[in-house]
Amino acid sequence: MVSISETYKEVFELVPRIVCVAAALLSTARGPAKNEGSHHIKRERVPCETIFRRLGGRIFRRCYRMSEPMFWKLHNLLKPYMGGDKKRKRGSTPNGDIPTSSRLSMALRWFAGGDPLDIFQSTVSHRNKCTSASGLWLTQSTNVQRFKSSFQRVMRSSEESPTVSVPNPK
Repeated sequence: MVSISETYKEVFELVPRIVCVAAALLSTARGPAKNEGSHHIKRERVPCETIFRRLGGRIFRRCYRMSEPMFWKLHNLLKPYMGGDKKRKRGSTPNGDIPTSSRLSMALRWFAGGDPLDIFQSTVSHRNKCTSASGLWLTQSTNVQRFKSSFQRVMRSSEESPTVSVPNPK
């Protein structure tokens, strides 16, 4: 019969070996090492110019609903109002600051991602149940089509002769 003290002795002799094997398995299971202390994956930012070149003129226009020169004109107008590139509260930005051109590009893609009449159709076609406000909403499909064609005509004319008024910065 084996005594309890002998069993404990055998187990305690195995503990350092088990710990070494477990440490080796855990270090390989975590995948490729990141910088120690970093919780973020290091990425390289692709400049907007490179992305625009990859898209090409036709796809760029579909994605942003404007031409590339118009994008840069808008960027130059809005850049003073977009704020500086700031560092994060607790330390530096791990992948670098986000340039104003990238921020504008992301915002425009987000805004231009859907049909501009989606809000119109969901709000106006399924109008509020309030009877006092029912006169404010277009009710017939002919009015919806008329509004849609007017909106598209205004958008086409603004693309041909763009004028943007920007308030003076304080």
